[in-house]
Parts: sequence; C-alpha cells; structure tokens
Amino acid sequence: MEVGWVIHPAFGGKGYATQAASAILGTAFGSLGAHRVFARVDTQNHASVRLCAQLGMRREAYLVENDRNGNRWGSEYIYAILQQE
Repeated sequence: MEVGWVIHPAFGGKGYATQAASAILGTAFGSLGAHRVFARVDTQNHASVRLCAQLGMRREAYLVENDRNGNRWGSEYIYAILQQE
C-alpha cells in the first residue's frame, strides 16, 4: 500500500502529519492487512523525509529526475516499512 500526506504550511510543525500517518499505518497493518507500506517523497521535502524517519520507515530508493513538476525534473526517495517492523 502507498501512503501520502499534504499539510497546509500554516499547520506544519504541529505534529498533525505524524499523528495522522501513524494512525494510517496502524489501520493499514491492522484491519486492512497490509504487508508493506511505502511513500514517495520529493527529495526537497525535508519535513516529509523527517516524518518517514519518525515513522520508522527506511529509505529504499533514490530516483533521480524521475518526476516532472512544472518546468523542472524532480527526484524522489522511496521509503517503506513492513508490517513486522
């Protein structure tokens, strides 16, 4: 399963994303029966990189210039966590 989040900048840094993503992981691994959950994170999104680490996710991939965002190519990290972790 893939997980993602979008937080309005006015509400960033208050722990809302951490609480929400933790609850989503609990549901994914609990009632939804997921074996693995992953997130795709823009390498420039430092808050999401920190969030993935806080959630116990590991960086599994670095995809260089794989995503077009307007007039620029962006790079992504893939983070993941297994149910038993």
